[in-house]
Amino acid sequence: MPARTRRSAVRTSLSYHRLRNARVARRIVAHTGLAPPCLVVEAGAGDGILTGALLPVASRIIAVERDRQLWDRLRRRSDDEPRVTPVLGDIRSFRLPREPYAFVANPPFSLTAELLRTVLFGERPPQRACLVLQRDAALHWAGAGPSSVVAVLAHALWEIDIALALRRTDFLPQPSVDCALLVAVRRPQPLVSPGDWPRFERFVRTGFGGGRHTVRQNLRGVLRDRAFQRSALRLGIERNARPSELSPAQWLELFRQANGGSCPAP
Repeated sequence: MPARTRRSAVRTSLSYHRLRNARVARRIVAHTGLAPPCLVVEAGAGDGILTGALLPVASRIIAVERDRQLWDRLRRRSDDEPRVTPVLGDIRSFRLPREPYAFVANPPFSLTAELLRTVLFGERPPQRACLVLQRDAALHWAGAGPSSVVAVLAHALWEIDIALALRRTDFLPQPSVDCALLVAVRRPQPLVSPGDWPRFERFVRTGFGGGRHTVRQNLRGVLRDRAFQRSALRLGIERNARPSELSPAQWLELFRQANGGSCPAP
């Protein structure tokens, strides 16, 4: 097979889908909410198609790519652009900046959950995170689909929305599922104070209970049945609702009820 048609084994194994062209990349950047000048960390920069679209809003771009062939093309493409720093490496082990920055990625589907946990709960989170995901994954993290422990916790720290629906034809090779641009903006004031965070995390994990029982059953030792019924009536929660059926806002309200109805946010 000629070298120019050979696909990277790494990219193939990770279910990577490249943006079709610069027009798609510009459309994505237009919906990120990024404004100049800003420092951007781009994960999985590939050969630089999204990097180029980010230049109008970026004072500097740290473009991280683990595939050497793609990194070589990225480096050659950005030779005349001093604002772009191509980095050969894995974003999961990359040391993120201490200064304010935005995070942008079109990650392989298989790395979505791990990457979001690293970005949203890491020691050096960005001010804004913009990721192209499978549509169902985007709905999940945006709170419009089935909940999970990490999605509920993320909403206490981030405002998360789907900014753009993407077509399968926007990618090469075309994925078998629809995609969307997820944008997470760090809340200036978390919905749960740092002092209450360990208790909130423990409450949510207890409420999910490994998915074995209903929320009411899982929280029986934390929230009295009558208090649960009052909250459930006000919030429209079914008596036998499963943990994944509650929205992040409902989980937060249940936590407040368990703490005497007070708001844990500072």
